[in-house]
Amino acid sequence: MIMRMTGIAMIVFSCAGLGVIKSAQLQKRYRLLKEWERLIVLLEQEISYNAALPEACRRVGRKARPPFNSFLDSLSGRLEDCGGTPFPRILEEESSRYLKDGYLTKEDLQSISMLGEMMGFGDRQTQKEMLKRYGKELEIRLSDLKEQLPGKQKLYRSLGFLGGAFLGILLL
Repeated sequence: MIMRMTGIAMIVFSCAGLGVIKSAQLQKRYRLLKEWERLIVLLEQEISYNAALPEACRRVGRKARPPFNSFLDSLSGRLEDCGGTPFPRILEEESSRYLKDGYLTKEDLQSISMLGEMMGFGDRQTQKEMLKRYGKELEIRLSDLKEQLPGKQKLYRSLGFLGGAFLGILLL
């Protein structure tokens, strides 16, 4: 009987732990998107100071936190050695290479790839305007996510605990 109760307690705690982990992942996603927003502003500033896109990515990459530092550094190198590959494709490849295994969702990665399509063509002024527009869209998405964050985190934690409790009751 003690073994059974110990097993049930372990199930309840592990399911509750899964809820807590999922809640923490949502918070990490928000932090990554907030960092991406900061980097977009820095890229816009670098381009405003007449830096070419590869150089702007390199400079901003030095100020970025992981995984964006590696992403921007690699992106900069690929842009310099592009060999005719269009910017949207390079951005998509590098984002899937460096950002795919993190906490960003598929939608987040598509948004980053969309940036490549928005600013891959045109002069610096056009690139600056596209970054500004993208930054505003990202700000709106972050605002929505921030509003939903406490409720979703509470939901994940509650569902984890309740799911574990339900499984525990079934095993009694």
